[in-house]
Amino acid sequence: MFLIKPCPSCKRKIRFPIDKGKIKVNCICGYEFIADPDDPDIYRDSRFDLKGSEKSKRKIAERIKSFYRDLDINRIINRIYDLKYKFQNFRLLPASEQRRLIMSLVSLFILMLIIIYFFRIIFANETVGDHIL
Repeated sequence: MFLIKPCPSCKRKIRFPIDKGKIKVNCICGYEFIADPDDPDIYRDSRFDLKGSEKSKRKIAERIKSFYRDLDINRIINRIYDLKYKFQNFRLLPASEQRRLIMSLVSLFILMLIIIYFFRIIFANETVGDHIL
């Protein structure tokens, strides 16, 4: 079960679990507090989120619009540069990061092979004149 409470500093809504005992809650603005489910003050100006995330209630069209609205070309370019940096400095990366990068590349390669295989199956039965492609 989750509790949604406005941040005392910036008034942004913070969603955090209350069934985990005392936890430290951090807001994006930098404000931190300890959420104690036994403290009745924490329930003031807050509401329960029993069904889960509010994002799951949004319609598909709203999700697509928010995706394109939040699409930031600078963030994409920075991620490409980060990936380039990781490849250039592969030997300097920690072992866990190296494994994750290798697994990502292998997964991408397998996905490309599957896509090529399905395209070959789909377009294998097409004929041009008397010849089968």
